[in-house]
Amino acid sequence: MPLTPVAHWMTQQGEDFHRFSQSILLSLPQGVDHDGLLRTLTAVVDRHDAGRDHNPDQRDQEWGSNRNESATSSGEIAPDQHIKDEGMAGRMGAQLMAIVTEGQNGRNYYAPTPEHERIAAQAQPTWKPTGELADEPRAIWCKLYGLIEFADLFTRRQLVALTTFSDLVVEAREQVYADALAAGLPDDDVPLREGGSGARAYAEAVNVYLAMTIDKLADRNSVIASSILSVPFT
Repeated sequence: MPLTPVAHWMTQQGEDFHRFSQSILLSLPQGVDHDGLLRTLTAVVDRHDAGRDHNPDQRDQEWGSNRNESATSSGEIAPDQHIKDEGMAGRMGAQLMAIVTEGQNGRNYYAPTPEHERIAAQAQPTWKPTGELADEPRAIWCKLYGLIEFADLFTRRQLVALTTFSDLVVEAREQVYADALAAGLPDDDVPLREGGSGARAYAEAVNVYLAMTIDKLADRNSVIASSILSVPFT
């Protein structure tokens, strides 16, 4: 088996490098079978940049591929420019990879059936963001892959979820207001921006935090799936 890029680099440094092997014992929750685990790991390696890293001196071996390339269904490597051309031609889409549910011992992952995929494709949002993304190829790379409009950054299912949550924020404010009154907070009708501390200000404060959560959700639930580069705010 070829050395990984890190191990290959270490052997080229000219120092005494002692070979070693490293083993990790993983315990799996009940219900995870071998085939399901293999499909999950394969999907991660195929779609994660770090899983496709390689050493340029090892391109003739079977370890990984370029981080700007992706594997096709036939196992061949698609060049970065080909992916961009397909995106600009409108031939890139989304594929349902798994269905996740909450279980007693954590999350459960299920392979989708053709029926699940048909249901997912039926999502029809009633609203979508408008406008074109800024033309700045040094910082906004998604336009190189055919994602030109703000609406292109989301699948239809993601837009349905985001608009639903946004609508519920308004309903939640009214419910919080009613609960605050029932809890005995004064009904002084002084808004939060004017230093209020009654039921109205309390409901508006909760509404602000919920809106910030939806904002963060829009970043994570998008087709570009932004990486978490820092500790989330609390």
